[in-house]
Amino acid sequence: MSAHIAHPGSGSRPVSVSPAVGLHPSQMPSPPSEPCDPLRELISTFNELNGSTVEEVLGEPSPLEFMRFVARNTPFVARGAAAAWKAVEEWDRGYLLRAMEGEKVNVAVTPRG
Repeated sequence: MSAHIAHPGSGSRPVSVSPAVGLHPSQMPSPPSEPCDPLRELISTFNELNGSTVEEVLGEPSPLEFMRFVARNTPFVARGAAAAWKAVEEWDRGYLLRAMEGEKVNVAVTPRG
């Protein structure tokens, strides 16, 4: 496609113009060396913003420690945090069967379990 574009001081002459953006071919940005994959770019950006490690806390975190993880929206593992809970000693298969007998339990199924 050609169009007449006025250049100051040189009059008017035909110049090849890209119809999509109205730029001369020499002004067009060069195409990326690899095709852009939006999903790959999203995953890459996510991984850059979110660390690939999960912090461990030994024992039960303090309320302040817990809130720091919540505020940062980061996962953590609390090793041994439930060791002193009564449920650890009492809740076995038999206990749960007796406690939940006749009760309806809602189960949510998600794509990743």
